[in-house]
Amino acid sequence: MSFLLHDRGPSTLRRLLPKLALLASSLVFTLLVTEASLRIAFYHSKDFAMEMWKYAVQLKQPVANPDLFFVHVPNRHAFLMGVDVNINSQGLRDYEYSLAKSPETYRIMMLGDSTTLGWGVPLEATVPKLLERELNEGRAPGIDRFEVLNAGVGNYNTVQEVAYYETVGKAFDPDFVILMFFINDPEPVPKERKRLFIDRSYLLGGVCN
Repeated sequence: MSFLLHDRGPSTLRRLLPKLALLASSLVFTLLVTEASLRIAFYHSKDFAMEMWKYAVQLKQPVANPDLFFVHVPNRHAFLMGVDVNINSQGLRDYEYSLAKSPETYRIMMLGDSTTLGWGVPLEATVPKLLERELNEGRAPGIDRFEVLNAGVGNYNTVQEVAYYETVGKAFDPDFVILMFFINDPEPVPKERKRLFIDRSYLLGGVCN
């Protein structure tokens, strides 16, 4: 009797293996198709929660400074809220700037969160670029050119904005600094989670979060 029971186990397992393999293959195929469908469906999406998740995954990276916690990834691009968002080599959603400026240039740095960054609008329609254009159209004695640097980072609060200026921003030697304030700025420094594969999956990271 014990021999028959022992023999029956491997035999049953051999019969089940093809079915298990088919089930696993079907599951993987379904997940891949769902993932691909979500990527297509949400590429031009304006769903706020999904777009904020995409922004965090594609354009942010953690840093050790606990007052800063995350910054933009240099030289990175994403399509968010219907517009292209390009981050330059200096981590700004802006043009490239040399740290040194000419004596005739008046440089302004604008600190803030997604409002300053320009959530949902092209670069030229962001507040820093609108201000820059207005100032350059008006001119001023002794100033050949105004530069308004966009140092906005989505989800930043005042602590992070000040930390950014002290660790990075002041190297640009701005003549004037504008700190944009929003109602949620007194909240604690937000933490961006990084979970490797889950963060790269629209199904597991975006929809299921």
